[in-house]
Amino acid sequence: MLCPQCKTEYRFGFTHCSDCGTPLVNFAAVEPARPQDDMQLIVLRTFPTEFDANIAKAALEAAGIDSMVQGARARTSDFERLASGISLVVRAEDAEDAGGILKDLSE
Repeated sequence: MLCPQCKTEYRFGFTHCSDCGTPLVNFAAVEPARPQDDMQLIVLRTFPTEFDANIAKAALEAAGIDSMVQGARARTSDFERLASGISLVVRAEDAEDAGGILKDLSE
């Protein structure tokens, strides 16, 4: 038994919460799943090595911009990795600021 108001648990047989007086329920209501953000991700830049991509990622993180390295370990050979590069992905709304940070980094 559970109080839906204050979330206090009770043994079976109790009918009302002793703290707030709310009628108890047999189970907790399941909160509906939140829809995923409609966040758009874009590839900010492609790097030849995972090391280079991680340096750029660290610079963005230092500025408070979340980023993600993609393609680093997904390829099965060095040739595939070099052919496609390692992508640094950011949120679309952070792209302009992130691009400026990486431009300053490369100068």
